[in-house]
Amino acid sequence: MGFTQIDFCGSLNYGDYEPFPALYPNGRRSVKAVTDKLHAAGILAGLHTLSFSVDKRCAWVKPVPDPRLAKERSYTLANDIGAGDVDLHVDEPTTGLPKYITYFIRRSMTVQIDDELIEYGVVNDTRPYGVGKCRRGACGTRPAPHAKGAKVHHLKECWGCFLPDGDSTLFGEVANRISTVINECGFDFTYLDGLDGAHVIGGEENRWHYGTKFAFEVYKRFTRPTMMEMATFHHHLWFVRSRLQAWDHAVRAHKKFIDIHCDSNEGCRRIFMPRHLGWSRVLAWVDSTHDVTFDDDVEYMWCKGLGTDSSYSLQIVTPDMYAKEPWLHQVAPLIKRYETLRQQKYFPEAVKAKLREPGAEFTLRQASDGEWEFLPRQYARHKVEAVDGVTNVWRFENRFGPQPAKLRIQALMAAGPYDAADNMVLADFQKPDEFNERGPTEIILNSGKTYSYEAAAPGLTGDIRPSLAPVKAGPVSGCWTAKNSGSSKRVRASAPGDRYSLFDHAERIYRPQQGSWLRIGKTFAAPLDLGKHQGMGVWIYGDGKGEVMNFQLGAQKPFEAHADHYVTVDFTGWRYFEFVEPESERFEDFSWPYGRCVYSQYRETLGFKNVEWLHLWYNHVPVRQKVTCYLSPVKALPLIKNTIRKPTVTVGGQTVMFPVEIESGCYLEFYGRDDCRLYGPKRELIRHVKPEGELPVLAAGDNAMTFGCDASFTRPRANVTVITQGETPLRR
Repeated sequence: MGFTQIDFCGSLNYGDYEPFPALYPNGRRSVKAVTDKLHAAGILAGLHTLSFSVDKRCAWVKPVPDPRLAKERSYTLANDIGAGDVDLHVDEPTTGLPKYITYFIRRSMTVQIDDELIEYGVVNDTRPYGVGKCRRGACGTRPAPHAKGAKVHHLKECWGCFLPDGDSTLFGEVANRISTVINECGFDFTYLDGLDGAHVIGGEENRWHYGTKFAFEVYKRFTRPTMMEMATFHHHLWFVRSRLQAWDHAVRAHKKFIDIHCDSNEGCRRIFMPRHLGWSRVLAWVDSTHDVTFDDDVEYMWCKGLGTDSSYSLQIVTPDMYAKEPWLHQVAPLIKRYETLRQQKYFPEAVKAKLREPGAEFTLRQASDGEWEFLPRQYARHKVEAVDGVTNVWRFENRFGPQPAKLRIQALMAAGPYDAADNMVLADFQKPDEFNERGPTEIILNSGKTYSYEAAAPGLTGDIRPSLAPVKAGPVSGCWTAKNSGSSKRVRASAPGDRYSLFDHAERIYRPQQGSWLRIGKTFAAPLDLGKHQGMGVWIYGDGKGEVMNFQLGAQKPFEAHADHYVTVDFTGWRYFEFVEPESERFEDFSWPYGRCVYSQYRETLGFKNVEWLHLWYNHVPVRQKVTCYLSPVKALPLIKNTIRKPTVTVGGQTVMFPVEIESGCYLEFYGRDDCRLYGPKRELIRHVKPEGELPVLAAGDNAMTFGCDASFTRPRANVTVITQGETPLRR
């Protein structure tokens, strides 16, 4: 039996919005009818929660400014203004007013004069002080004239919602409205999303007070036992919360993210708090910034949930999506089966201990005697970026015994040619100071706190300068150097075994480490629209010393989003590289000073229409050595559909060929001569495929793998996953 869940943000907005319909008699019945319909359709059966999104903009109050709203500070109107004036002048300096707001800048661009709300567009922080480009009568209020000397109040806002004064009666009224919805609709669980923004009410030092106060105001009005969770954790919240550590879903590197989440949840176990392994999400093909959620990703997630006895919440699965994407009909019963076995406490502790081991993979099956059991599996994904004798040739370590090869071949997007005339040049290295950002970087975290990091770890120095030799493309190359003097000084950065905050949502606790990284940065004169050029291409002249490069595009607004692309310099001479998918799964392989909120790597996607900077990073610079490499101009390339024709896989001299064309977003799964299928972007079955040639057998231990396909006008790019299985089941 599933139960329904509702998310709320503890703030409010004014405007011409209808209050949430559940506050009305017909509304109550309509919400109940929706949930009953979902249960009747079987969509909720076995699902642990259903997220019922409620628009934060629902006012629940009349569109007249309430004097109990929280205010940042007040100014004095310098002159009379009419109802149509769009420039406001004040007596006091306005340097403290925000000039823009984002998810991380949790303030407003709204002022209140008498009963009118006014949204400004620009700040005049020199005389005459004031704001301009104003929209009068904002949020349903009426434009009106105002007299000189009137108070101009700057309102507090968080994520587009005004905040009540934390010591006013309005604070309790907002909480009461939320409790009313929960009571009237009969919800079993509520999640106070946005409670981590409580620092806006009274400052960071009072976050714990107002956040806890609001949760208690909601909780004490419940008329029936109701579970509760929220997006932060202060000591007093322990008394009213039912579980802990809900994180937003990942869109890349699903298994790595789940391992990190499980590790962070150890903090819950140590304080006897039930753990939450959601919010989770299942994805079909979206684009190159998202990873498909295959069945092994689903099993990995729910194996860890079963092994750690963690609940979950499934996001963004709607009735319409369920009806139009049949692959969900395959996933939903699988999730239901896992959750049923978890709630039944079907498996003993010895089995669960194996399931929760990081990296351990299993598949669930029902044995001939009717008992459920797990078989160990291994899914080893390798990215092929060209059939050039480099990335299409690799080694695979089979952890199990000899067995016929099983494969998944997923076609990825391809990049356009490097020399195309309409490519966008991101860096040409013709000016010595093109990459002139060497100072510290300050980042605002999800919690609203800030931290900063230096451009280089202690003992690291480097530069990039124009060079006339060697040159592969363009008039000059960029000669990129770095030196590691071997300083013993430590600096806070990521490392295996990082702890995770229970107080600040999805944030790591970095410890002092010896670093080997160095960054040089370039901010574009104006943000670039790379919507049609989401790939990158560059020629690299390597020195073979094993250092790691990271080509990182990023934007600061509205989220700290960036895309990392790694190159290990284990080669000498010129080699061409194309960058398409962000390589989130490799972030944990290195120590970095950034990325303290795990979302920046695993959840956020770069807005390619507003790219602000290009950072070039070195890492693993050898101690007491200098590295020197050369770069051709870095170009932004268009992404184009890739078709892989007649792919082949060779293992130990045995080659199997698949007579098929696989387009970007599609994939082929091969489990045997009579079990080979081609699937589409929505994981729909396109057709059965008859493989030709020998069926390769994988040896125990080391195997040489080679991927091939027919020639095409693009560099063929694919994820090739080798699948193996053990024969010793885990049973109760």
